[in-house]
Amino acid sequence: MTMLRLAALLLLVCFPHVLRAAEPFARAEVLTKGRIVAGQQIEIAIDVFAPNFFKSAPEFPLFELKDAIVTLPDQRALNMVDTVDGVEYSGIRKSYMVMAERPGSFALPVIKIPVAYATDAGGAANGTAMVPSVAFAADGVPGDWGGQAPLVATKVLISQELDRDPATLKVGDALVRRVSVLADDTQPMMIPVPNFAAPAGTKVYRTDPELGQRGSAGDDPDAARRTETVTYVAEKAGTITLPPVEIRWFDSVSGRIETASAPDIKITVKENPAPAQVIPAGSAPQADLEVTRRGVNHLLFQTLLLGLAALILFALAYLLLGKLSERWEEMKRRKAESEPAYFHKVNAALSGNEPLAAWRALDAWAKRLGFRSISDWAMSLGQGELDRALNHFQRTLYGADERDEQQNAMAELNRCLLDARRISLSGKSRAAPARHTLPPLNP
Repeated sequence: MTMLRLAALLLLVCFPHVLRAAEPFARAEVLTKGRIVAGQQIEIAIDVFAPNFFKSAPEFPLFELKDAIVTLPDQRALNMVDTVDGVEYSGIRKSYMVMAERPGSFALPVIKIPVAYATDAGGAANGTAMVPSVAFAADGVPGDWGGQAPLVATKVLISQELDRDPATLKVGDALVRRVSVLADDTQPMMIPVPNFAAPAGTKVYRTDPELGQRGSAGDDPDAARRTETVTYVAEKAGTITLPPVEIRWFDSVSGRIETASAPDIKITVKENPAPAQVIPAGSAPQADLEVTRRGVNHLLFQTLLLGLAALILFALAYLLLGKLSERWEEMKRRKAESEPAYFHKVNAALSGNEPLAAWRALDAWAKRLGFRSISDWAMSLGQGELDRALNHFQRTLYGADERDEQQNAMAELNRCLLDARRISLSGKSRAAPARHTLPPLNP
């Protein structure tokens, strides 16, 4: 008896995973290697693992980090499989972009991510994956930046275009200059404001900049974009040079300070032709002036009547169009919220081989039918083929199956859903038989 207790104790110490059920867990890793500087956007990957396969995709939260900017790009999650202590886990990876706003040390907080996964018995279980804290240090950017935050990127390009041929400018004409700054691996807000000085003989008018992000899908680097629109108005004739546009930036790959620029533009402004001569007042005969005055008054009166009639017609048309627009929007809203519209999204996602979109569409359709989940709807029909098709699709969605197997599972589920929905709408569906919890009174 003593030997058995000793063996059990050794088993508990050496192989604790044998005595407890597999549970979800998470990992965190700083993927950006080498020296990190303040203002540099780095990538931190968070992997969430669950036994067997996920019953639903986990929600990755957007956390806060003091003196840093944290973003979660809208990129497709990476599915993976790992074996730990002989247990196979399904994993999902999402990457966060973190940018330190000052030099120093930073540590991510511990993050809790709820996980729904399948048990060995085929049921569902809920757990929590604890993401461990990871740390990194950011150095200061070398060089003198004049008190401004330096732009840290891997590539910066400046392009420009004009709205017209500068050779056709005359005094009083306007020339619009559109300058776009594209910077890889940074945020649009970090691109500094270019300097647009007014050359002699011109006036400069600026509009609000356009900020945007490009390359959020796929494996291409995130490119921040800032577009400035500047209008130059020529006030005198002659040759005018629009100054070049330059931006200093720090290359986080080479560790050097670079300068991106767009060249200057030379334009030649011509004199505007003299305006036509106007006859001075009082030079025409008095009778002609009186006739002209009456004609002008009559024309003004007719114009006023026509304008009033047009205003009334416009008001009536506006009210009528408003009513029609409201009815049209209501019809579109009802159609978009109808059961056929929700099922159309399911059918389109399954036919288009979009597994994650199909799962979200299935969940939304089930809730539209009044069920908590698609599994509850399938159970209410009591169709074994539909249950098997749904379980097959869930396994391929978060498991390690090949793409062909996943496509076959989606096609099988789509066919079963079409048949089950047709039977359900015809009123011929039957609920799954309830299991008796008490034995018969007279066995």
